[in-house]
This record gives sequence, C-alpha cells and structure tokens, in this order.
Amino acid sequence: MNYIYFTISVIVGVLFAFVVPIIVDGLIQYKQKNARVEYVDRKPSVLFCRLYSAITGIVFSYLAFVYFPKWKVMFLLVFCLIACVGTFVDNRIRIIANEMVVLMLLIAIPYRIIDGGLPYLLNSVLSMIGIFVFLVGTFFLIGKFMTRLAPGGAGDLKLMMTLGFLVGYPNMIIAVFFTMIFMLIYIIFGLITKRLLFKSYIPMAGFIMLGILVGFLSGGMNLWELIPKTGLI
Repeated sequence: MNYIYFTISVIVGVLFAFVVPIIVDGLIQYKQKNARVEYVDRKPSVLFCRLYSAITGIVFSYLAFVYFPKWKVMFLLVFCLIACVGTFVDNRIRIIANEMVVLMLLIAIPYRIIDGGLPYLLNSVLSMIGIFVFLVGTFFLIGKFMTRLAPGGAGDLKLMMTLGFLVGYPNMIIAVFFTMIFMLIYIIFGLITKRLLFKSYIPMAGFIMLGILVGFLSGGMNLWELIPKTGLI
C-alpha cells in the first residue's frame, strides 16, 4: 500500500463528508425555489450521507492515484464529487438535476479531448447516441409488452447518455454492467429485508453514478488487475 496516496485519499474522503451534504442542501433549495411543482424532501440520515461520501471519496481517489496520471486524478475527483451529490439529490427529491448533467458534459468534453483528441470525442458522441437508441428501444418494448410504466424516467435516460459520453466505448459496457450489478444487489437486499416491494420506486442516480466511476477506472483495463496494483494484496 502506498501510504502517501492513502493519506491523501483519506483527506479527500473527509472533505467529501463535509462538503457533499452542504452542496446537496443548496442544490435542493435551488430546485425547490424554481420548481413548478413541490418536491417532497425525503431526508436520509446525515451520518449515512457523510459516511457514503467519505468511503466513495477514499476508495476512488486512492485507485485513481495508484493507476492514473495526476491530470486524470483531478477529473475523477470532480466526477466523484458530482456522483455523491447526484446520488443524494435523487434519493431525497427524486430528480436528476439538469444542472448536474450539463456540468458533467461540459467537464467531460475537455477530458475526452485531452485524453485522446478528436477521435475520443467522436467516440463519446457515438456512444451517447448508441445508449439513447438502446434505452429508448428497451423502454418502448418493456412498456409495450410487459408493463405500461417505463422502467426509467427522463432523468435516468439523460444520465445514462452522460455515462456513454464520459467513458465512451468499450468502457461504457463495463459501466452499464456494474450499474446493473449494483442495482441488483440493492434490490435483492431490499426484498430480503422487506424494505422494498416489487412495485417500489428505486432512485437510479446512485447506481448509474457508481457505474460511471467504475467505467472511468476501467480505462480499457481488466478491473481485477487494479487490485494487485493498489498494493492491498
């Protein structure tokens, strides 16, 4: 284990634990002030918000420091912060803020250009279109033949398109796969503990955000190779 990187990552996690709840509260107040409809605020435990943000910051920043050049680390930390904020905004008022999606796209454009130039940017655009076509088709088929309710909302669709743009092909496949894995684990745990019913609404932002971070980390590399590289084993 690289103790310098670990110490920096712990500092990042502590900062996330204090900053994320403040940003979440501010964004929710802004959305409620400008909303045409009233949002119901389902405030979770502040302790859970801080703990989740701290763990997310520590884990992903440490992996980034070990695996990526420093310029990429800065981008990942920004995306990680946005991921934590987006998760708890969606958990509390059940929306994926357009401001957050636009911000991610604006940051992703220079990131993709720096990372691989115009070919990477073109890859991002095509990946975003591909996810849009796939999800719209999936929503239509499920709504047509299985249920009258779409399996996701417009916010989920926009965030998934952002996923495709940010990580590009083929990493978006890994990102989508882990998004489904995280969601499946949550659903199974919820059903076992009876906290969820088959008709329960599930805010998807947190799972998509984690998928984005995993897709970002994959970088076209076998994720399991990250474990020995971190020095944890």
